[in-house]
Amino acid sequence: MFLYFFQGGPVMWIILTISIYGLGLFIERMFYLQSIKIDSKLLLSDVKNMIKKGEIDLAKDTMRRVKGPIPEILSSGLKSMNKNIDSIKEAMSQAGDVQMRSVEGNSKHLAIIANVTPLLGLLGTVTGMIIAFNSIATKGLGNPNIVADGISTALITTAYGLMVALPAILAYNYIDGRIETVKCECEDRVNEFLTTVEEMEI
Repeated sequence: MFLYFFQGGPVMWIILTISIYGLGLFIERMFYLQSIKIDSKLLLSDVKNMIKKGEIDLAKDTMRRVKGPIPEILSSGLKSMNKNIDSIKEAMSQAGDVQMRSVEGNSKHLAIIANVTPLLGLLGTVTGMIIAFNSIATKGLGNPNIVADGISTALITTAYGLMVALPAILAYNYIDGRIETVKCECEDRVNEFLTTVEEMEI
């Protein structure tokens, strides 16, 4: 594999750099998504009980001790409990936007990598074919090895571009699915929280 890599030409170094970045990004998002995984139903149940008992400060302290988007969003709602329901909704909506950007991070870069690396492979293909035809033009067809080198470069870069693109698109789809799960969970907990607050105001 390493021998083929060096035969692929300078485009291979670009593909390698992008693949390393993509791998690092995937690992970082996996660790992050795992770190924010909590039992949000149990957490919200505790918060709702505290709200009904008027223990708002205790609920705020509970949120500060838990990490993740859901506690942050709920905390923004608790901080606005002395205001009307529209103000609470607005505060939680703004906090939700901020938290969702954090959850997504640079995950979309994986999709970019999946789209770009085949094009880089194609660029290597074109470069290799140019080298092959230049060799034919200057040295003729007497030595087939000269032509073969250019064609080999073309095929290698295409292969490596696809080898990076396929895992990248799989990784992006997996991470994106996890992110969508977090978003849906946040929406469900926010709606439950607001329902509890609205029932108290009735």
